[in-house]
Amino acid sequence: TYLNGGGGLFVSGAEIGWDLDYSNNGQSFFRNTLGGAYIGDDGASYTAIGAGGILAGLAAFSFAPANEAPYDVEYPDRIGPQPGATTILNYFGGTGDSAGIQYDTGTYRVVMLGLPFETITSASTRANLMAQAMEFLLPDTTVPADFDGDGDVDLTDFGVFSACFNGPNRPPVYPESCTVADLDDDSDVDLTDFGMFAACFNGPNRPPACAE
Repeated sequence: TYLNGGGGLFVSGAEIGWDLDYSNNGQSFFRNTLGGAYIGDDGASYTAIGAGGILAGLAAFSFAPANEAPYDVEYPDRIGPQPGATTILNYFGGTGDSAGIQYDTGTYRVVMLGLPFETITSASTRANLMAQAMEFLLPDTTVPADFDGDGDVDLTDFGVFSACFNGPNRPPVYPESCTVADLDDDSDVDLTDFGMFAACFNGPNRPPACAE
């Protein structure tokens, strides 16, 4: 229900494919909902590398106990993509098979790894990988005219806009802080920007009109 409502799901772990697909404890869910294709039980490597999609260009990283992983991942799953999904990680060495996928159904999105995320030994790699995953999974719901970020476009936001308004072909009143009010990115805050602002205005505690 969550996914079909437009959700995003990040899944990682060493036995996801083995348990859900191979052991048939959720085969349909694994294949049809998560978009995974189980290849085998063990990538035979403690190293993975970006292979495409959101992790294209990600450098090889370790998830080995010898490099201070918190525990031994004995059987990292080899997880490939169903049609419509994309391989984003490969094992580096070992079998060289797919180690993770991304899946966008048009309604919801999934990122699934055949190795536990928390065993990636490099903190910077963990941060980079998670940032890419979250950017893919979480839709951008930012409304440009919601200057105070409270989920509505109301008189508070209008106060910001009016303080920046200075007409066409003239710099905004406060150039550095008024870039947010230049909604059409033409280096001024004029009636065109006001029209865009007005299209979003819907009052306090109500969703912006331009987001409905």
